[in-house]
Amino acid sequence: MAATPDCYAFGRSEKGLLAHTAAPHRVNLQTDWTSPCDTCHFNKFGTANVGKGKMCKDKPRLMFLLKHDAKDGDSAKKASCYMVSIPPTSLKSFNDYLGMLGDVTPHGNVREAFTRIKIQVKPGTTYHEFKFEFAGVVPREVMPVIMARGPSAYEQLTQPFPAIEAPAASVPDTKPVKGQQGKPAGKGR
Repeated sequence: MAATPDCYAFGRSEKGLLAHTAAPHRVNLQTDWTSPCDTCHFNKFGTANVGKGKMCKDKPRLMFLLKHDAKDGDSAKKASCYMVSIPPTSLKSFNDYLGMLGDVTPHGNVREAFTRIKIQVKPGTTYHEFKFEFAGVVPREVMPVIMARGPSAYEQLTQPFPAIEAPAASVPDTKPVKGQQGKPAGKGR
């Protein structure tokens, strides 16, 4: 069921993040609510409800354009932006990919590279994992357009989650369906 996360934070760097002011229940155990997420008990391994992970999940968000929408500067200006959150199970793959970009792009920047993203079931688990592959360098005339869209993309990436409450558990209807007799309580076939 979809629901707004109790606590979340956005930023360009993981260090020094503060819980977003729109988060319904900022859970950092510090008393002044201005302590960074790095000091929060739930941002430590071993706090997950299941397993050895963290209750607070690191999920980088990426805003991107599709390659066929960014052939030149004019098409890139009009191209739709899409967003993906990288699940914790894919962070190693993403970091490995970022580490190799320095060998193929002028500055090692993810904005300079077209990237193939594949989603597959991680071997030996039921979790999905993203795989990242280099698919070419962004054309020189497209780069200024991408850089100019950066501030608005960052604003979109850091929008607070909408306030959605999980629906309350419904009480089953015990009335018999019209035309059928109900079964006496406690007895069955």
